[in-house]
Amino acid sequence: MERNSVRAVDAYAVYRPMLDLMGKSEGTDKGRGYNEALGYGAYTCGDVDLISMTLDQIEALQSKMLANRKNKLKSSAVGRYQIIRTTLPRCGSNSGSLDARSSTRTCRIVWPAICSASGPSTSGSPAGFRSIP
Repeated sequence: MERNSVRAVDAYAVYRPMLDLMGKSEGTDKGRGYNEALGYGAYTCGDVDLISMTLDQIEALQSKMLANRKNKLKSSAVGRYQIIRTTLPRCGSNSGSLDARSSTRTCRIVWPAICSASGPSTSGSPAGFRSIP
């Protein structure tokens, strides 16, 4: 019996092994994944639901993390790929679907785009990762 099933197309399939490695090496895959924050929530006053927040809300949260006196690391890393506040503004301006910073929710589909847009490319393209030695 032949099955006809519709599969969602993963626009980041070619980068998925690297993205998975980043999640594993950052330690976020054993925690809350896309909802993880630096220190497993130590500087956000507990768990946060990042995937329901907008990019603007995440940037505000990251500013609060940096202002937290207990944050000796002076880091604002959040999400499965631990994106920092100084990288996040580039994401909204370089990746077409993320232009609406105040309305785009950072669901599981958007986080790979955020990570890809933060790569070493000046264009914010996932192709920038190809230049990593």
